[in-house]
Amino acid sequence: MSIEMRSLLFSRAELIAATLEFCRREWIAVPAADIERIEIMPGGDQALALYFAVDGPMRADRITLSYRQLIAALSGFCRRHDIPLPRTPEKEIHCENGQLAMQYRIEHARRHRVAA
Repeated sequence: MSIEMRSLLFSRAELIAATLEFCRREWIAVPAADIERIEIMPGGDQALALYFAVDGPMRADRITLSYRQLIAALSGFCRRHDIPLPRTPEKEIHCENGQLAMQYRIEHARRHRVAA
């Protein structure tokens, strides 16, 4: 059996767009402020946080996405921008050279030829 690995790298702008599109689709409230920074959190329940420059301590200053939500956000972004994705269920998220990468693992079954 052979194994194919594919990685898609997302720029900061693409990551922000994917996250905000996901929040709009899922009715997740987003602060009406500029984004200050992005935090990618490996491991644990939360995978990503967007921090906003809010004007008061009583306003929500960030949104967080779980690992599953982040994969859904990036997959949805790819579909809406006609970026082809494998249909494999095995997806991983990690940082690669300072960018977020979504990696797919595709196992190819060995095919035997039948002599005629």
